[in-house]
Amino acid sequence: MTLYELDHRTSAYSANQFGYRISDMNIASGWYDVGRRNMPTNPSSLQFGGYSCGGYYPIWMNGTIPRANEGKVTRTACVKTGYGSCHFSVDIEVINCGTHMIYNLRPLHDYYYHYWWWMGWSGFVSFCFDPSDLEDSIKVQPSLSIYDEKDVQDRIFKKPKLLFRCQINENVTDDLYYSVTW
Repeated sequence: MTLYELDHRTSAYSANQFGYRISDMNIASGWYDVGRRNMPTNPSSLQFGGYSCGGYYPIWMNGTIPRANEGKVTRTACVKTGYGSCHFSVDIEVINCGTHMIYNLRPLHDYYYHYWWWMGWSGFVSFCFDPSDLEDSIKVQPSLSIYDEKDVQDRIFKKPKLLFRCQINENVTDDLYYSVTW
């Protein structure tokens, strides 16, 4: 899933007193792709009680940003308020996909709380997912053709190359995930 107003969930955006403020009280529980953005891990850099980062009380991640080889990790996300740097907390799951991050988020119990991100690159399509969300069985069996390297040559350098073509003949209405292993 994509988190709404992602470009407004950064320190570069400030809502004014009468403007729209982000609230994550009603988001759907699930995995969110935030591109190459990271949840901040340093509470001293956060402002609270104002209009920074698109809302009133931004949430930071207590712990380190996981490395790509760590897989799915659990972290505590904290709300910094005038009562402390972790006045309210919620457990989240994080996967570093190498090119981008995904977070398993859930709704927050207060209208003024919201998740926010360090500014980074965006625009990546997510090909990273929690494998436990997939069924063990294959619903669709694709046909696979391997072309002889004599038949397929690079048009510029005239060198042989390997080409696979995957065709799915059935009507697929669900998301399609695949993995290529060499």
